[in-house]
Amino acid sequence: MNRFVLAVLLVAVAALAAGCGSSTNFTQTWKDPGLTKFDFTKVGALAIAKTDGIRRTAEDAMAGSLQRGGVQAVPLYTLVSHDQIKDQAAVSAALKQAGIDGLVIMRLVATENKTTYVPGSSYPAHYGSPWGYYGYGWGAAYDPGYMVTNKYVNVETNIYDLRTNKLVWSGISESVDPTSADQLVVDIADAAYDVMAGQGLVKARR
Repeated sequence: MNRFVLAVLLVAVAALAAGCGSSTNFTQTWKDPGLTKFDFTKVGALAIAKTDGIRRTAEDAMAGSLQRGGVQAVPLYTLVSHDQIKDQAAVSAALKQAGIDGLVIMRLVATENKTTYVPGSSYPAHYGSPWGYYGYGWGAAYDPGYMVTNKYVNVETNIYDLRTNKLVWSGISESVDPTSADQLVVDIADAAYDVMAGQGLVKARR
């Protein structure tokens, strides 16, 4: 079984997450040491989910973000139906017939809720002395802080060269309080594009 087929079978995509003020950044990335620039003719956007609706939403968002970066991209659901996605021969044949030589895959790594304490406005910049903390303690009694819970979503993004069936780029992103599945994918794709532009693999956005 080649690496592409294995990736198709194992990949998963994140679903909806509640919240506002979302942010996304890549905590780690890897690229093929021999890769100097992407030269794909057409890229497939792949996201496998339990429901066809989530899959379509994610792949549309992914392809749209790539197209805004000047990359010709195609959502895989336009080539392969939800019932066919686990058929290795059907997927390989559809990609080949469509002239797709690059494949972007997203996989959910982890989700975690983190709760942090936000102090009240009386919280001092420094309270290294007992009297500094004394003042803070009395102030906090009348101006208490509060707890905030944020959702952290980690997604792995892989890019494969289908001409060689090799992984050429990979990264792990962290998103805080994504507002929706499609916006999450757009944020990840945009962040990935900026990272790759910094690596000289694609043209920087204007």
